[in-house]
Parts: sequence; C-alpha cells; structure tokens
Amino acid sequence: MFSFASQAANHNIFNSTLVYGVDTNPNELSAGLNPSIETYYAAELSLKAALFDMLYIDAKANKSLYPNDRRADQYSIVANIGLKSDFLISKEQFEWQLSTDYQSVDQTFVSKASGFVAEVGGISIADRYDFTQFNYQLGIDYLPYRTLKVGFDYKNRNKNYFDLAVTGLPNLNYKQTDLLIGLEYLSSDQGYMFLKAGSLTRRFENRLTRDILGNPILGTNLEYDYYSVDVGYIYQPEDGIEWEYTYNYAHRFDNGSGYYEATSGYMSMKGIYKFTERQFLTGELIYSKLSYENRVGVGSTNDLPEEAEEAAGGRIKVSYEWVMSQFFNTNFAFYMDFQHSLSVNRNSIYTYNRSMASAGFRWSAF
Repeated sequence: MFSFASQAANHNIFNSTLVYGVDTNPNELSAGLNPSIETYYAAELSLKAALFDMLYIDAKANKSLYPNDRRADQYSIVANIGLKSDFLISKEQFEWQLSTDYQSVDQTFVSKASGFVAEVGGISIADRYDFTQFNYQLGIDYLPYRTLKVGFDYKNRNKNYFDLAVTGLPNLNYKQTDLLIGLEYLSSDQGYMFLKAGSLTRRFENRLTRDILGNPILGTNLEYDYYSVDVGYIYQPEDGIEWEYTYNYAHRFDNGSGYYEATSGYMSMKGIYKFTERQFLTGELIYSKLSYENRVGVGSTNDLPEEAEEAAGGRIKVSYEWVMSQFFNTNFAFYMDFQHSLSVNRNSIYTYNRSMASAGFRWSAF
C-alpha cells in the first residue's frame, strides 16, 4: 500500500532517524493554560524484511525526549510478524495472511484542566494511558480477475492499560473482534480504488455504561458496536509522484441508553513527489470529526479524555529528504519536517493548537 517511511529506503531492512526540533505545545493544552514552547530530540529505529517469500517482519521503536519538560517524553514500540502465501482452488487464485503484532506506549498523562500531571484524590495517575496491545489477524483474498481483489479479514485485539487501582477510576482494558470485507479495483495502470466495510465489537473488562445524562449504571459492563466504511483511491500519474485519497465513516452504538453513541469520520490526502533519485517531498493532510448523538445539552466536566465531548480537528505534515551519500548498499540522508495540528472541542479544555518543526539525519541499510 502507501508508506511514509524513508522514500529512499523503501526496500531496505534497517532505517534510523535522529532529529532535533521545536514544539509549540507538547502537552496539547488549551490557550488558557499558556502552553510553553519546548525543544526536543526524537529518534526512530525500524526493521522491515521479507524472508523466504512467505515470512515478513516489521518493527519500529520511537523515542522523544523534551529536556525542559519531561512530562512530554514518550516511548513506543510496534512489532509485527506474519506469514502470507497464495494457492489455487479449481484454477481460481487466492491469497492468505496470518499475523500477530505487539504494541506498547509509555507516556505521561497531563491534565487538560490544570496543565499539571493528573491526579485523582491526591494520587498521581501519570501512567493512566500507558498500554500494551496484542493483535491477531487472519485474512483471505480472492482474485477473480487481474484487476479485482476481494478480501475478508478477521481480527482480534487485547488492549491492557497500566493498572493504577485508584478508587472511582474506570478500567479501560478491553477485548475487541473485527470482521472486515474489502475490494480493490485496478481502474488503470496508474491507479486503483479500494472499498472496505466492517463491524467490530469492543467489550470492556470493568467499565460501567451510563444513562443518557451521563450517570454510571451500577451492575453494567460497557460494550461498543462499530460499523464503518472506508473508500479511497491511490493514483500514480507518473514515475516519482503518488497520491492517496481516503474517506472514512463510522457509527458507534453502546449497550446502554446511547450516552456513548457517536458518529465519526475523517478525510485524508497524502502525497509523494520525487524531485530526483535522491530528493523526496512527502505530505499529508487530514480532517476528522467526532459527534455524539445523544448529548445535546449534556456537558461533561470530567478531565479524562475518554469522557471528552465531541470535537473536530485536522493535521498537516510536510517532510523533505535528501540522500547526501550512498555507499555499500546504505543511504545517509538529511531530513526535515513541519506539522501543525488543531482540535476544536465542545469542552474548551480540549481545544488546542500545536506546531512542530524538526531537522536531522536518516540512515538506512541493506
């Protein structure tokens, strides 16, 4: 599909990036809290390989360090391993994929109301949103024609948050099952369209549902049902230029009175432009919106993001990469990027603007 890794090293096994930058709002605070401008360092290591035409491995680790505001530090790791192959049934072509992945995130929860590390009853909940996650996926694709692919996917997710054991704090751990069907149609030699529709069920381990006014209902356990659709087009008008357009819509239902019922969606546009064999420009523009169906006149004063009110926002990112040197199947490149994001929320403490700019170096091998 469409990758925004190093464009000079798409087929390389190992990639590393180190940058120094400036962040105008590292904790995504509202303007009323006067967020400070901070400098930061960020590093990324990634490994991507295909072995024996069947086994593939994809792993990535990211670390950001803010010397003057350690609350904004973050560390994450994602690792995926899978098997894939093709087979024939009565001369009909099929493909299958079986994979599992692991994700871990370590970050500090800063209160959007106070601007300090969040607390409940005087107890720090700085690790509230640290989590580990395991996904398992099985997919079958059917290729009836050269220009058409039909896919079916089954996914299972287990997500576990840091256990704070604080009285009155909801448990966010959940298990989730996804069923997806997708189509890819090669409309021309320059591009193809895709359509994906699916449903998922998310069951929380120990989180109460709420009535229409937002009051917890004792003896219940919250569940979500989602229905979603993705439509898009990937286009390569000429060598060195690629575009991807995507539209997503999703509707969420809960198993209670509808307090958590919501619609969400996003539109995105991504692009790659290759100036020369050694210079690349990439860009991304996203607009998203979340709207609750049954919260007219209902306002939450809760400082927990999972209880935040409806919101709309967007992000733009542009990056430039220049390969300065190539030797022994490696690339050494200068890298720089700029991004700006904003969120407008019904609850003003979640309304913010944030800009980031960084520059550094990227090395890739094999």
